Amino acid sequence: MRPSVVVVGDALIDRIQAHNQIVVRPGGAALNLAVGASVLGDDSTLVFNWTDDVHGRVISDHLSSHGVKQVILSRNRGTGIATATRGTDGSVSYSFNEAAIRRTFRLNDEAGQAIACADVLVVTSFPFDDSESVDHVIDAHKHSHAILVIDPNPRPAMMRNRDSFRQGFERLASASTIVKVSDEDIAILYSSEQLPEKCAHHNIVLVTHGQKGATVETSGTRVHCASAPLPLPIVDTVGAGDATLASFVDSVATLGISHDAQGWQQILSRAMTIAAWTCRSPGGLVRTGPDDAEQ
Repeated sequence: MRPSVVVVGDALIDRIQAHNQIVVRPGGAALNLAVGASVLGDDSTLVFNWTDDVHGRVISDHLSSHGVKQVILSRNRGTGIATATRGTDGSVSYSFNEAAIRRTFRLNDEAGQAIACADVLVVTSFPFDDSESVDHVIDAHKHSHAILVIDPNPRPAMMRNRDSFRQGFERLASASTIVKVSDEDIAILYSSEQLPEKCAHHNIVLVTHGQKGATVETSGTRVHCASAPLPLPIVDTVGAGDATLASFVDSVATLGISHDAQGWQQILSRAMTIAAWTCRSPGGLVRTGPDDAEQ
């Protein structure tokens, strides 16, 4: 039987400027992760807000095409849209519409049932600054045996209040088994280079370092893995972090929590390879090798 992965978080439309054109496609870290888990063979479910409009139907069709089950919460807030603008120096800035910024997550009975049956529950691209949304996840997890994985994925333009966001993240982190952050996430939330001990205590912490790879830290183990070198050129890095987490979650869901450095090294090495193949194709869809890498 396939392991069950439930993801709670945003499904958005990404509007990306590329070569003087606007590319529109489904996105959001939670959507990317749910699709990635399904691509890797998990029984994947996304719990998200959805609106029956043009963009919402694109999102729903995308999830269906990749075999992701859908648990829909609010239907009337509008589809969240993220717009990426590339500067003359190559930097990318993001802006979000009101539907993306003002969303809340009020879990319904269907969401609670999915979480109760999950092997792994992942919360990412989520309004950690809305205390009631955080309460709903904590309450649902109390009735589940699922390994809880938290990825704050903070976007300054999307946060209503950074202090509240940080507090919500810390509340969920205290209930979780695995915390995933990037170096950039830590800088945004804590203006430092290291996750505070209160967030890492009793947790397995996965830290991604961009082109420098990733690190897993537990109470007694620290394992680092460099980015995987591949012969094909990088197309873009959209979804690299999501691909890393999707692989990591799939390994944990399939194999369980590792108890030694060798096990974490194998899990992390696989995640780096999958992230590298994902970067060899446009967009955030998880890729597992050269056969599905698109130039």
